[in-house]
Amino acid sequence: MGGLIKVQHGHHRRPTVQFTLKSIGLLWLIISLAWLSTTIYLYSSVTSYHNHMSEQRESERKIFVQGDTITAEALPQHNVGGGVDKNEHESTGTAVDSDSNLDMGNFFPVKKSEACVRKTNGQCEQYPCTGEDGVPIQTTLGYAGRFVTRDANVKKQAMRRGGGDWASGCVISHKHKFAYIHILKSGGSATKEFLRRSLCGEDDPECKRADPSVLRPIACTQIAKQHPDYFTFSFVRSPFSRMYSMYSMMDGFPRDREAGGHVTDTVPFAKFVMTDPGKRSAFTFMSPTHYWAQTDFTFSKDSCPSFDFLGRVEQFDQDMRIILEHLNAKEMIDYLDSIGGRVVQVNSWGSNKKKSISGGLQAEYSSSEVRDRVVDTYKRDFDLLGYDWHAVPST
Repeated sequence: MGGLIKVQHGHHRRPTVQFTLKSIGLLWLIISLAWLSTTIYLYSSVTSYHNHMSEQRESERKIFVQGDTITAEALPQHNVGGGVDKNEHESTGTAVDSDSNLDMGNFFPVKKSEACVRKTNGQCEQYPCTGEDGVPIQTTLGYAGRFVTRDANVKKQAMRRGGGDWASGCVISHKHKFAYIHILKSGGSATKEFLRRSLCGEDDPECKRADPSVLRPIACTQIAKQHPDYFTFSFVRSPFSRMYSMYSMMDGFPRDREAGGHVTDTVPFAKFVMTDPGKRSAFTFMSPTHYWAQTDFTFSKDSCPSFDFLGRVEQFDQDMRIILEHLNAKEMIDYLDSIGGRVVQVNSWGSNKKKSISGGLQAEYSSSEVRDRVVDTYKRDFDLLGYDWHAVPST
């Protein structure tokens, strides 16, 4: 009987084991199908998101200011520091010498909405401003070309570097309550000459005969400390064209004056770019301060903007008028109108040198090594100012 019972127990257990194995197999199949379905869904979602963001970036890339009209175009957020493909993004407008008589370029994207800035955790950051309709304005561009709303804490942050004399320093007007930050090789001489002539007259080179409140030089770092509530502005430009302006300026400051000719006739642009800034003194006695990044003049070490408006050299005349209208400086607007609405060129090394280039400025940047060096050297400028490191200006 005991043996019979064992046989019966064994007989009844076998179907149970088979049923369990089938259940496990079915469960494994269900899990596999669920995993496959989830993978396909996630892949589809990621692909859809990627396509959406690509379309959005392409849409944003279409906001160029042309004349007085903002047509659709904005610079997408970009990663800085990688290689630059000349053929990936071609310039369709004009970039000019640092102090050129400028037309408004249609290549460099701008967005006229404000950039709101606050300082948290020791660093400055942008956050969405609120438009007139109460809807937040998303900030997707660099600072250039927009008014900047800074809180009281940010306004106290001085830039990392800055000059202090009439030639290379900042200037201030207590009469109009503005300050101008002079960035070397970014239209500084032309800007200060315009300010001087519009406020002090054509025949007062350093505004010495004018009332002291009209226009005076000031150490740049003192603006934030002494006059944080003054409207502070500056102009920036593409690091690519600015580098060429530095190169061209060597002709005015040759190391060997007795040799005659132009320094740039014997020192190719590529050699100048690839030479460490500290060793360029072998070619020129031009001050190395000209090689400083534009953001050194306009941002604190915590990336806090030291300005309320940052115009672009590529659209000098238009942005100058925007500044003057904001200041409600009628006498300065009248002067701008009297000279045809165009800020007069002062230095011409870059524009003169470019006339001798065969193939335009892009020909000078035909080497990816040269392009990459500029991007790596001035990656903070590309990032914070909003210039596209893929795009080398055509002139």
